[in-house]
Order: sequence, then C-alpha cells, then structure tokens
Amino acid sequence: MYNVNKKSIIGHHPQLQLLNAFLHKKKMHHSFLFCGPEHVGKMTIARSFAQKLIGGETNEGWMICDVAHSDLVTIAPIVEEKKGKMVYKDISLDQLFSARRSFALAPDQKAKVLIIDDAERMTISAQNALLKTLEEPQKNRFIILVAHRPDQLLETIVSRCFVVHFSLVNDPDFHAQGFDQQCVDDAQGRPGYAYRLQDDPEFVEIISFARDQLRTLSRMSLVERMQLATELSKKDEKYLSCFFYAWIYRVRLAALQTKKFHLLKIAQRVESVLVLLQDTNVNKQLAIEDLLIHIT
Repeated sequence: MYNVNKKSIIGHHPQLQLLNAFLHKKKMHHSFLFCGPEHVGKMTIARSFAQKLIGGETNEGWMICDVAHSDLVTIAPIVEEKKGKMVYKDISLDQLFSARRSFALAPDQKAKVLIIDDAERMTISAQNALLKTLEEPQKNRFIILVAHRPDQLLETIVSRCFVVHFSLVNDPDFHAQGFDQQCVDDAQGRPGYAYRLQDDPEFVEIISFARDQLRTLSRMSLVERMQLATELSKKDEKYLSCFFYAWIYRVRLAALQTKKFHLLKIAQRVESVLVLLQDTNVNKQLAIEDLLIHIT
C-alpha cells in the first residue's frame, strides 16, 4: 500500500515551467504538440493545461484534472472489442469533423480547447483536415496534440505546433509522491504506470509476468520460448506494449548499471519488433518467435 496523493502530477518540472510562461503571456501560441514516451503524463498535463486556458488561470500549481467541460473537446482512437481483444481504430475524418464543429462554438468561459490524444493515429485525410484548422488560428481557440510517435504526423502539422518534449520521470520525483521502490521500478519512469499499479490488478499481473519471463529467459529451452511466443501472440496491442516496454526498460537499465552496453542492442531489437507489431500486419506469432529465439 502506498501513501500517494493521486491528484499530483509527477515530474516534468521544466515542461510545466514552460507552460506557466505561456499562461503568463510570455509566449503566444495557439497549437501545441506534447510528445514523448507513452504513459509519462502527456495527456494528464494536456488536460490540466486546458483547464487553465479555459478558466484563464495563471497560478503555477498543477494538479490532475479529469473533469469534463463544455469548452474542452477531446478526440481519441475508438476502441472496439473483437474476439476478446481490444482493437484500437485510427482517428477518422468523421471524428475530426464532429470535433471541429464543437470546437467552432463560442466558448462558455475564457477559451475553447481541442485535445487530440494519440494524434499519430489520425488518418492522412484527418490530418489534412486538421491542417486547415491549424493554418487559421482563432482568438481564444487552442489545439493540443498528444503523441508518442510524432514522426507519424505530417511535417506540416508539426511545424505549426509549439513542441513540448516529455521524457521518462526520474525516481526521486516518484519517491516525493510516496511511491515505494518496487512500484518505482515497475513504473519504468512512467507516472501512468505508477497509478495503474495501485488500482489495476490486471496491469500488475502483466508487469509481474513480464519481469519474471525476462528474468528466466536465458534459461528457457527452445520449446519454452515457443510456448511463450504462442501465449503472447494471443494478446492485444496494449498488452504487448506493456509487456515489451517492461523488457526494454529493464534491459536498458541493466546495460547502464553493469556497463554491458551490448545489451542495448537487445533492447533496440525488442523495440523494433514492438513497432513492427504496431504498424504492420506482420504475423504476430512468427515475429515474436523470431525475437525470442535470437535473444541470448
């Protein structure tokens, strides 16, 4: 059990300072791109920033805010369940048009804010439609794109946004919020993971399973590796993302702690396979089998 303040934003002090400067009118922009690894708090900060813009706040205190507001319009990939797996659909042109109609209405308070989560999942047609909105900024209208793979966005979109880079959070920032070391290790520098480790038993099980499998991988026979590949191939995109991110983080950490930098190549290979699984229709089981066979 952790003594944790769940309303606190963990880490990202330079980024919050930068956004505070904007709120104090030292910087003027109408569109932002929050980019960095998944689950580090980009969307959390986007919502808090939106709340400040809507209310015209300039205070420097930052807290988690999940309250809906008439002046906040949010788009995200639609999630559907198919054969027991969660399937994440790309953000469509229709979704963007619907959000843009709401975004065009006069704000009830100080500003109207449009947040697009997983913005890199917009179709090309949706991105082109968004580009027209970005090219014609309006007073008291703000757009925040949240993406962990900004390279998937059109360069013309990125060039019209003020880019705020986020990274993994350091251990002391977690400790300052009351998380113990085991939770910090399992969170992998991601505040979103830290909070899920408190409340989501299924997520705890995924991280624990990933940790155990990585620890015993070097002793696994070929048959055992094939069995693990078969088991993982039945999981959905989000499960595999959590599982393999745990491996990537721990292998990189081991490389830095032991100075066995050849391990970084293993982490890079795992990351490449994860990207392949996310971006292509590659045979999932064959890709995972190939990965597990060649990791030594």
